[in-house]
Amino acid sequence: LAPSIVGKWQSDANAGDTMEFFANGTLREQAPLKTTNGTYELLGGGRMKMKTEGILWGENESTWRYSINGNKLAMTTEGGIGLTLNWTRVR
Repeated sequence: LAPSIVGKWQSDANAGDTMEFFANGTLREQAPLKTTNGTYELLGGGRMKMKTEGILWGENESTWRYSINGNKLAMTTEGGIGLTLNWTRVR
């Protein structure tokens, strides 16, 4: 069985940033000055689609490649520059 993305993850780069994935497909991204809610869908093959609230209005939609190794989560944007974000499981 593949490791579950469900849980709370803390950014390795910014200790104040967390990403929490819930079993019902919702997510919460927290940073010191802002909390953003959204949804995620696992697409298979280590891919995930996320939709989050826009800064002023609307929604932001992005597709990521992700991998979980123990308590580490790596998320890389698809397309563009391929930014990778690294997270450590909090719970």
